[in-house]
Amino acid sequence: MPKRQHLLFSLQRKRIRASFNKFNLYNILTWRKTIRRGTLYQQKWSAKAETRAYHGEKLTETQFRNTFDGKFNAVAPLQSQADGKTAPVTPFALQAYAVLEKRLDQAVFRAMFAASPRQASQFIRYGKVKVNGVTMKHAGYKLSPGDVFSVDPDRVLQALGRSKPSLKQSVDVTNSMIRRYNKYLRKCKKFPKYMWHAKQRWRRRHPVYFKRYLQSRQARVAEKNTTILKKMNQDINALTPATILKSILLQEPYFDKFGTLPLLYGSDVQNKSLSIMQIITGKRAFIPKAEETEKTDSQEPAKEAEKPIESAHKEEEATPASTESAAPSTPEPTTTTASAPAEEVAPADESKVDAVVKKYFPPLREDGTQVAASERPEKFKDVKKLLLEISRIRSEQIEVAAKKQLIDPNDINKDEPYDPEWTKRLGSELELIDYEAIKEDPNSVLPIRLPWQSGGHYGLQNQEKPYFSPWAPRPFLSPFAILPHHLEVCFETCHAVYLRDPVARPGHSEVISPFPLDMHERAYMFYATRRRKF
Repeated sequence: MPKRQHLLFSLQRKRIRASFNKFNLYNILTWRKTIRRGTLYQQKWSAKAETRAYHGEKLTETQFRNTFDGKFNAVAPLQSQADGKTAPVTPFALQAYAVLEKRLDQAVFRAMFAASPRQASQFIRYGKVKVNGVTMKHAGYKLSPGDVFSVDPDRVLQALGRSKPSLKQSVDVTNSMIRRYNKYLRKCKKFPKYMWHAKQRWRRRHPVYFKRYLQSRQARVAEKNTTILKKMNQDINALTPATILKSILLQEPYFDKFGTLPLLYGSDVQNKSLSIMQIITGKRAFIPKAEETEKTDSQEPAKEAEKPIESAHKEEEATPASTESAAPSTPEPTTTTASAPAEEVAPADESKVDAVVKKYFPPLREDGTQVAASERPEKFKDVKKLLLEISRIRSEQIEVAAKKQLIDPNDINKDEPYDPEWTKRLGSELELIDYEAIKEDPNSVLPIRLPWQSGGHYGLQNQEKPYFSPWAPRPFLSPFAILPHHLEVCFETCHAVYLRDPVARPGHSEVISPFPLDMHERAYMFYATRRRKF
């Protein structure tokens, strides 16, 4: 009778099985070839026992003898023989188990649609496997060259994915992650600068995570630069002569009170705005006398000297962290002219301002044509010329300011500069989940606000699926990821084509086996002399 499942992966016997089980991987790594100095029959029996544990272990000896075929399928290149080159040895003995590769359950396992031939035969019995579009429920069905077989994708994900945890296991793992995350949050808020640089160093030490971080940062930089350029274009497009004229005329109460306009965009823009104000309203700007300017200039150093000494001491005692955080908020020095103090001024009548703007820049007529220049005010050309100059200067200022905000994509490999506000984006600590309270309704505590989870329970994002969700590959899968030459596999649709029967070539056999060639030779010698049983 075939071995039971719980006896297959004994760590004492160390039998190598056709399975992705982690204990089987341990047996493969610790397996050593037994050197017996017994009789030839004992050597053949030992080789047969070792190899049959891997090839068709779920078949009885009678079943295997009835399917055993002593003929070898092999190919030899004629060109190398004609050239007189020494070809490597052809491993004919490995073809002793080639007849098993025709079985449907073995082909499903070789295509990595199941974790073992036993699981593949289970999928077949449950009607999850089709051959040439027809459901096949016989695990021993022999495939012919050109046959196409497919497996239900959910079953493939179940076989190659992590095992689905129970609700209790999921809650325990989630609570463990919440405790560690809360501890991390407390440490970040206590030592923000140290944790910032520690995070940067950790990313550098892990190339996989650093590559993902660079990709996400590159996307964030590109998105931020796009937003800045989009805002720049919007601001430049909004600088029409009509909007600039309206913004100047809205400052008329300020002009009436202080005799000038606020210095917002430099002296050049201020002077041109004052000229426009004078042309339209006929009001002249207030120019301070030379004596008053000299008097105010001489009074400024005196006021600076009268500052108390205590304020100087306070500035010296300022911490580096406070100066570092305050540095970005200080404005850049600009060349200024005489400007009035910032005081509250009554707003201008917007309806009157709109009426004046419409005189200079009336809307289009019903037929889509513009109003002729002769129908506009006399000084229209002078006003328009000054407005275009202001528009050009303001466009250059907006472009320069936007370019300063752009981030160079070539600098993403460097560490990010320290951001004092980064801990505010981490969020608050999370509460632990009570398993007894969510037995009846597991979704009552959702969403779980862990950054690396999508809001659901650990491994149970989609509770209807029979596998770990979101799907993740099972551990220790890479040592078993070997695809044979006689199969063409498509993992996107879970289909495979049985191209031909496996053959042997010089130095290579298409029958996958973890055992050396001499063991297969003795195993073949054991079965070659046995008669067929019925």
